[in-house]
Amino acid sequence: MNKAGLALLLLLIASPVLDVRGQNEGTVQAKKTVSPVRLLPGYKIQSVSGIEGGLGGRIWREGGPDIQFEVEDVYSEDPLRTVKREDILWREAQILNGNPFVCVYTKSKELVMSFPAKAGFFSAKVQSPRDLTEVLLMVSTFGVGHGYPVDPAMVVPVPLTNK
Repeated sequence: MNKAGLALLLLLIASPVLDVRGQNEGTVQAKKTVSPVRLLPGYKIQSVSGIEGGLGGRIWREGGPDIQFEVEDVYSEDPLRTVKREDILWREAQILNGNPFVCVYTKSKELVMSFPAKAGFFSAKVQSPRDLTEVLLMVSTFGVGHGYPVDPAMVVPVPLTNK
């Protein structure tokens, strides 16, 4: 058999292997999405994995609050450190699920929440008592090391950017 024939034979043999490999990569990308908090009905999530295994993104519903989050990211800085003392309307601390939790509400109607020992950080603009209640109900379910399954219809993919 000549070299061209041998190359063609090898290509035909390798084709199924290349195809299976592509399917496996797609399967990994289609992995089930989980949320760091239990979502309330009507909420959507958009998340991105960090370089060191952390997770960041947003959770929102139309006409409601938009929660920004960063969890388990070794490079995240606690957002409570950036809130100026004179901007704080109230600050409360509590132990949730065995973890310290700090919540600050600012004059600009921003709710900043931190699980400092577990690198879980959340913030949201809240315009009404309902917004405040919904954000606190979801964030209070945060737990490190596990997530909550999300209905695929509630997952909004991050748009790909061309650089």
